[in-house]
Amino acid sequence: MESVTTRVNLLGDPTNHRRHPVSGLDGVKLATEASPGVNRQASEGGDTTVGTAASKSEKTSIRLSHRIGAWNVRGLLEAGKLTIVEKEMESHDISILGISETHMRGNGHFTTVTGNTMYFSGCEDSSLSGVGIILPPHLNKYVLGYNPVSDRILTMKLNTNPCVLNVIQIYAPTAQAQDELIVDFYGKLEEILNSIPSREIKIILGDWNAKVGSTLDDNHIRSTVGKFGLGIRNERGEKLIEFCIERNLSIMNTYFQHHPRRLYTWRSPGDRYRNQIDYIILDGRWRSSVSNVKTFPGAECRSDHNLLVANFSLRLKAPIGDIDALARMSIQWRMFLEPL
Repeated sequence: MESVTTRVNLLGDPTNHRRHPVSGLDGVKLATEASPGVNRQASEGGDTTVGTAASKSEKTSIRLSHRIGAWNVRGLLEAGKLTIVEKEMESHDISILGISETHMRGNGHFTTVTGNTMYFSGCEDSSLSGVGIILPPHLNKYVLGYNPVSDRILTMKLNTNPCVLNVIQIYAPTAQAQDELIVDFYGKLEEILNSIPSREIKIILGDWNAKVGSTLDDNHIRSTVGKFGLGIRNERGEKLIEFCIERNLSIMNTYFQHHPRRLYTWRSPGDRYRNQIDYIILDGRWRSSVSNVKTFPGAECRSDHNLLVANFSLRLKAPIGDIDALARMSIQWRMFLEPL
């Protein structure tokens, strides 16, 4: 597995069609045409498109509303599981879906039977952990590159206008994991964030295995957490908050008031306990671009985690008093009203 350097290595090219066989996942097909039921996946570390690749200069607007989801699905190797997840993705109108615990080995990408593209990163020698990102065809053509960092981190760049969008899908070690694993995980994540230009947008999705808990009294860190965290904070939650404070990141789940049923993301066996441990985290400067975050307990894929969804559309602010900047923004906004 590649180590993370100070510069994220965006592997592959959208025209790369190398493949390798992988066992244990039914219902996938090659990005290029193949007979139905072919049980193969893409080679490690390449981009893919469904159909023809878009020009690198072609961009999609993130000023339009997009729904971005995060879901720990507890494995995708079971026959039909991926299709179930994709149906829920379509039902909830999700543009980008980050997946924790794929349990898929190796890394690469493939086109699903329904036409979406699944990017994945996992262990080479075991079906543990694993992360992935699912994109529909209309967004997949804007992928500039992706980096399967480890079985716990997968990054992707999307050619969006007016700023490049970086999606970072994670699956953090559990509360019982050794401290060395936690240190390594956050170390890799920090290197990735440092490698992304400040002008680009960063959104981090996934199962953090951390409870930030109630945030009602955290008025001194309102740029990091809102007032609507859930439960009792634990040590991993403290670690996550400290990390976000240092990186000027905002834990978006905590900024929107909902019934607890729309806040908790995980339930224990027997439904004895319900906790909030999955989060969608964003650059603090873009916080106003998110209009809502909540869970959908009705979404079902035989997992003990709930689907978490954020409504995202980019908003840019011009400096106060900068008339030229305000004029430019007005012109740019009218441009975005033109049909794509």
